[in-house]
Amino acid sequence: MSAFKKQTKILILTTKWGHLSIAEAVKDALAVTNHETCLEFIPMESFSDKNYTTIYRYFPGFTKIPFKISETKTVSKILLKFLHRRYSKKVKSIVDKHNPQVIINTHFAFIPTLERIAGDKKIFVS
Repeated sequence: MSAFKKQTKILILTTKWGHLSIAEAVKDALAVTNHETCLEFIPMESFSDKNYTTIYRYFPGFTKIPFKISETKTVSKILLKFLHRRYSKKVKSIVDKHNPQVIINTHFAFIPTLERIAGDKKIFVS
């Protein structure tokens, strides 16, 4: 049974690197509900895509280093600003196109923009 009483418009935002399969599974699970569900794929920058894939494939332990560095306040603040600048136009255009009540996000890069949009539009973001 769904937590939402009436039909809800749900937008699922994703990218690849394993997140696409999560988004597709969520969409499939929601298919049995009475909610309108849309899945939108946002490609990542090709430079970061190639580097991330190579590092993750051959040196998986190395990925812990950027996460540890990003925990510092200064780096976190810079990263959030960068991600918002990089993806805000694309994310905003998708949200405006679908006008959802709920957004399910499967990638951290969209969080800074979604936080701002959710506050302005009163959208529930997960």
